[in-house]
Amino acid sequence: MKNNRSNIKWLYSAILKLHRKAPESANAFDYYFDTDLNGKSIVISGLGFHVRGNMMYILDELNSNEAFKDFTIYVRIEKGKTEDAVKDFIRQRNWTRTKTVSKKNLKVLESCKYLITEDFFPYNWIKRDGQIMINTWHGTPLKKLGLAKSGDRRHINSVQQKNFLSADYLTFPNAFTRDIMLDSYGVSDLLSADTIMMGYPRTAGMMKASAHDESIRAKLAPNGEKVYAYMPTFRGNLSDEASIAREQLFLDYMDDNLRDDQILYVNLHHHIQEGMSCDSYKHIRLFPQDMDSYQLLAGTDALISDYSSVFFDYLALRKHIILFVEDLEDYQRSRGLNMNIEDLPFDLAFDKSQVITMLNAGKHYDDTEFYDMMCGYDSVDNPQKLCRLLLGQADNDSVYTIPKSDKPAVLMYSEACPPGRDTQVLEELVDLTGSGDFNLYIGCDHLKVNQDPGGAYPMLNKASLVASRANKRLSSIGAPLLDLYKANKISFRTAIRFLQDEFALYPKRMYGDASFDFVGIYDTADPEMIIGLSLADAPHKALFISSLVAEEIRNGNKFMKDAVYFAAARCSIIVVPDQETYDLIRPLLKGPDRGKILTVSSSGEINDIIKKTLQ
Repeated sequence: MKNNRSNIKWLYSAILKLHRKAPESANAFDYYFDTDLNGKSIVISGLGFHVRGNMMYILDELNSNEAFKDFTIYVRIEKGKTEDAVKDFIRQRNWTRTKTVSKKNLKVLESCKYLITEDFFPYNWIKRDGQIMINTWHGTPLKKLGLAKSGDRRHINSVQQKNFLSADYLTFPNAFTRDIMLDSYGVSDLLSADTIMMGYPRTAGMMKASAHDESIRAKLAPNGEKVYAYMPTFRGNLSDEASIAREQLFLDYMDDNLRDDQILYVNLHHHIQEGMSCDSYKHIRLFPQDMDSYQLLAGTDALISDYSSVFFDYLALRKHIILFVEDLEDYQRSRGLNMNIEDLPFDLAFDKSQVITMLNAGKHYDDTEFYDMMCGYDSVDNPQKLCRLLLGQADNDSVYTIPKSDKPAVLMYSEACPPGRDTQVLEELVDLTGSGDFNLYIGCDHLKVNQDPGGAYPMLNKASLVASRANKRLSSIGAPLLDLYKANKISFRTAIRFLQDEFALYPKRMYGDASFDFVGIYDTADPEMIIGLSLADAPHKALFISSLVAEEIRNGNKFMKDAVYFAAARCSIIVVPDQETYDLIRPLLKGPDRGKILTVSSSGEINDIIKKTLQ
């Protein structure tokens, strides 16, 4: 593909010049096609574009392991926010193989062979053949995530779904996390990744630091005080002002009631911590900036948290855990939890006075059963094991095979799921195929549905859903070429010769490495998307002429006419809802394509067509 593109790129650059059209700035499409893959480079993306926690311990390993001595390791940062802190951290830890790169630098993402994230890479990234991506995620999911969250918001998970579908390795610290994460994002049957059971690198670092507990405690408590940590979750259901007031009230109480031989170290979400000061407190300190949070935890006597996944990590130390859950009922209602917090073995405090009482009493509960369930894969060797995945060296006993359906996977793409007959028929198809002969996935555009979700719901609450985003822009040459075509300066035939390779990347950009047996281009008025999906690597494709498409053709949209003509030649069938639409479309097609037009008006007929096509 790259060689063919190089052969004609000069010609299309000349066409732009002839029409006094300048190339645009390079983007992911340019880097995908025009940069070489560097087999000695790794890019790492940490939560919040920092290098603490998981990423710190992975970077420690990559910078000390001789197998990576010739590698360059790029850390994604946010300029003006995390850049200085990350660069200081790199110097402090003497990571000589590591450089920073802006979070917007797509050239690095498209040219590095190895990619590691605990969250996600940006939606504009297009995974290249030969790239290896590891997704570790960033915490045990006590809270509802993804498609499992309440409310008509299931369509907003496009970035996370794509990153799961693009991964070569998914690592999970326990079966609970694995099962909840796979269920929460609804893509298990589409995954091509290997699932690896492995504790978080940060937990490994905490366990290793616990062997040096005395030196850490000497720094945290120079006079031999008892040391506690307070790490609450960020409450998205509260304003920053309300959260600050809540934390201030709690810390005021704690400072008044802690003894002089007790110190409480506090780590709050940066939105909250920036809005309050701990300088006036006698018994309370902020987490030291020069010490990783998990190293600090190794030197504490107890953790106070609430709904944060940090307590799952801290469990590996078998120390005292207190969950301060005064707002449990409200939090469960607003956010939702994946387990009943009252069934956990830890101390539960429902008011501030109970926290003090429990701290002073110490640990008196048995957490053995829960420890065995959640911490069975925790090991000080996990950073090394994770980095060995980059070299294709997975421990056989840690590989988990995800049970998958043997039914064909069918994608029906309805960009905005707008109110009207087309969406109504699609919803009827969802109801009809719930336990049918194939697995039906509804594809939609995150941003388009956001504009008016009224038509999409309740259908998307019932459907298996893979969301995407259409905020696209073609390459530096492709975008102005398309503009020339739209301005009638060049023909569609001339433009598509260069643009076809770029349109063919649309499905990969949207759905990563997911594989579908049948792709239905069901309801979109975007000619680019119609062309792109018609080039999807699927054995069966169908072009549905929706009311939106028919309207554009009636209004003389030349791009839509050319897109339908192009897509029809690459689809097994063309589906129209009535005779009027048949009469509109038939003149656009030539030769054998005319014989592929089927008039279908109900969900039952669509279901039968899909089943027949898949046989």
